[in-house]
Amino acid sequence: MFVTTPGLAEWMPESLREDDDCHYWRAVMLTTQNPWYLLVYRVEGSAALRTVAVSWESRLMEVIGHVGPAMVVSVSRVHAGEDGTSWRMEQVDEIWAPASQELGQAGPMLLRVRGEDVLRDCFMSVVKATRPGRRLLLNVAASSDAGPLNV
Repeated sequence: MFVTTPGLAEWMPESLREDDDCHYWRAVMLTTQNPWYLLVYRVEGSAALRTVAVSWESRLMEVIGHVGPAMVVSVSRVHAGEDGTSWRMEQVDEIWAPASQELGQAGPMLLRVRGEDVLRDCFMSVVKATRPGRRLLLNVAASSDAGPLNV
């Protein structure tokens, strides 16, 4: 999903490493064929924030489940601009689980981007305003109100 080169691997002091299997890169090359999601979350028991770049919506949902919705500070959707040569970034305020009857067409999640009153599917198409069976999975504004950042 992303590419890096050997010279760009970041050295981390052993005391700061979470896991010996983790890699830290200073630069990566992202493909423009798929959108990317930047998830910023609080590290439990620490003032630290972490940012994760995720390409698949299903993987984003797994990461949010792992860190816990209350720990999420922000989610941004980064995707190719209309000309295909630039990037656009939109802040995501809400993530919803689609109703079972719209799952195949909408993808694994619906989202509401900042400044809009509509829900969009994974392809950024507007979906019907209400549908029985949808569940709010993440309200970034509510989780960000969990307290001040101590950074």
